[in-house]
Amino acid sequence: MVEADRDAFPSYLRVLPDFHVILCTTHGCCYTRQNLSRHLLEKHQIKRRERQRIESSSRLNDVATSIADVVQPRDGTNEIRGLPAALGFLCHFPDCDFRSINGDRIRKHYNEVHQWKVLQQGAMPWNEAYMQTLFQQKQYQQHFSVVLADQVHQSATPQYIYPRANAPNNVAPASTRW
Repeated sequence: MVEADRDAFPSYLRVLPDFHVILCTTHGCCYTRQNLSRHLLEKHQIKRRERQRIESSSRLNDVATSIADVVQPRDGTNEIRGLPAALGFLCHFPDCDFRSINGDRIRKHYNEVHQWKVLQQGAMPWNEAYMQTLFQQKQYQQHFSVVLADQVHQSATPQYIYPRANAPNNVAPASTRW
């Protein structure tokens, strides 16, 4: 068997070396060495021998063994093609890194953590941004804001966060809204 044949790699798998994960573009989710085999079996119906061949590929050398070893992308990262992006919410308080793609959760966060009262303090001044997460499982989701691929080359300093986007007359530019 020729070396290139032995190291053939499915086209739907893409290693993201900066974050130490492997992305399945078919399912829009990332995996570590610990959970890749299960995904290949359950979602792609790949037989054991083929899974072992994929898992022993030199392309996986930089992939983390477990989620604890994954490098979380920073806010402002360029959009990762193959992962879904959704409009989400970031707490505007400087020392708070709360993020959510759920409007009810950001309101609850402001009420419970920051004791924000709309009647006294006005509209909750969260920021909006497009977000992604490496993992689909709720317990491992950590959203990070991204610069959408179609905006990367438009400006040297791309705007990916829209301040107080929920306040009246302060919405994201029309080109970025859904």
